[in-house]
Amino acid sequence: MILNGATIEISKVNAYSNFGYMGSYSTRATETWFQETCPYGSSSDYSYSKQTMNYHNIALGTRLENIAKSAYIAILISTLPVSVITAAIAGALFGELVAKAPDAERLSVKVETFTHKNYTSGFVSPIITWVWKYKYSYYATTNCSGSVIATDYAYKCQM
Repeated sequence: MILNGATIEISKVNAYSNFGYMGSYSTRATETWFQETCPYGSSSDYSYSKQTMNYHNIALGTRLENIAKSAYIAILISTLPVSVITAAIAGALFGELVAKAPDAERLSVKVETFTHKNYTSGFVSPIITWVWKYKYSYYATTNCSGSVIATDYAYKCQM
C-alpha cells in the first residue's frame, strides 16, 4: 500500500493457535456479524484462549496525527485478516490512539481470540451460534512491546 508517496509494509509473525478440532466441525454459515455486547453469559466467561496473532510492524508512513481516519482504517483492514476486524472496529479507537501517541509512525497490534469457558469449541449450543471474543491491544511501537496504548473488544458471531 502507498500512503502519501510512502510504501506501507507490515509483517505478521507469531500466530499461536489452540483451535484443535475446529476444522472438523461442519457449519452452515448463513450469517456472520460482529457486536460489542456479549451474546451469551458474561464477558468474563470468555476466558478459554484459542489464538493469539501479533502484527508487529505496521508502518504508517507518517506520524499518526497526520493521517486521516479513513487512511488509518484502510491500513488496518488491509493488514489484519478480514475474519478478525471490520472498519468499525478499526476506527473505534482512532481518536484515543492519536491522543495517546500522536508521534507514532509505526504500530503493532495483538489480537487474542477467546471462547466461552464452557463451550471451548466456540459453538454455544443454548443460542445455536458460534461465538468468539476478540481482544485488540494496540501499541505505539513495533513487536507489540512497551505499554498498551488502547484496548478494544468485539464478539464475532456466526449462525
